[in-house]
Amino acid sequence: MFNESVCTVIATYNRKSLLLESLRKQTRPLQAIYLIDNASKDGTPELLLEKGYITEPPPKELNEPWEKEFTIQNLTDGSTIRFHYVRMHENTGGAG
Repeated sequence: MFNESVCTVIATYNRKSLLLESLRKQTRPLQAIYLIDNASKDGTPELLLEKGYITEPPPKELNEPWEKEFTIQNLTDGSTIRFHYVRMHENTGGAG
């Protein structure tokens, strides 16, 4: 039997209302989520802080990408998911 890991990468820009909750409810739990925030201006960092995905916000002014790892719980089985939040200093697009 294989020991497989499931991870997801999300690149986002001003789409905070569409983020994350469904990923935490998957029947095949994720081991990690990588969220690449392309300098969203819609309050994405504040929402992540409010919902408990991150425990500290990125600095307001960035000259380079800011990355931090946090942990969240899977809503299906309670397992730990590593949540990597990368706040870009500029919008580099989905392929950036």
